[in-house]
Amino acid sequence: DMGDPLATRGKARTVLTCVAKGLPGSKKNPVLMSLENAALKFIYVLLHVVNINDHSINLMKEEIEKCNEEYDGLDTMCGERYGLWDMQGWCEDRDIEFTAIFPNYDRQKSAFNYLYDVLREGRFKSPKVHIVGSKKDDILREELGVFDHDMDKRWFGSQEKQEKYGIQDDIIYALGWDMYGCKEKGPADFRIRKSITNFGILYENKHLLGVY
Repeated sequence: DMGDPLATRGKARTVLTCVAKGLPGSKKNPVLMSLENAALKFIYVLLHVVNINDHSINLMKEEIEKCNEEYDGLDTMCGERYGLWDMQGWCEDRDIEFTAIFPNYDRQKSAFNYLYDVLREGRFKSPKVHIVGSKKDDILREELGVFDHDMDKRWFGSQEKQEKYGIQDDIIYALGWDMYGCKEKGPADFRIRKSITNFGILYENKHLLGVY
């Protein structure tokens, strides 16, 4: 999500997020491969987020390059058209599928309704984000707490966005377009990632009872 470096009101940020999409059991249950994506309950894991203070497209490319190398290739890149003028060719050179978004209301509604469902059902996983927001230490939790939908005005975002020290909504937009951009990716597209980083081992103890 690209911010305007010349904006005089508000403190809009340029935020880049990198998200992994997966489906529990997709490699063990072949039936899932035949279902439409809309019927599947995908999970999303926030791998990387950066606030690009100078709104530089070159710095954004550097961060994307890091993610592309770290996570054994990126499948998609999605963002609003503003500020991403030359990303199409740049992404194609790296075999990254690029989607430029014209953010009309219907498209926003589709993206944010889906994001809401993912959050409500606990299918989005994120550690504490160590980027300071406008008023709190965790920009993600801060923006999630104020993100709103005004159906009469056909508008999504933070009500404080235009205030000098108001909470913004840039990371929520970035996440919304992240998920929107990979909506066509399903189990058939998933592959083992040879990441530099060790994500640990999942140990399932089926003898424990509780909701976690």
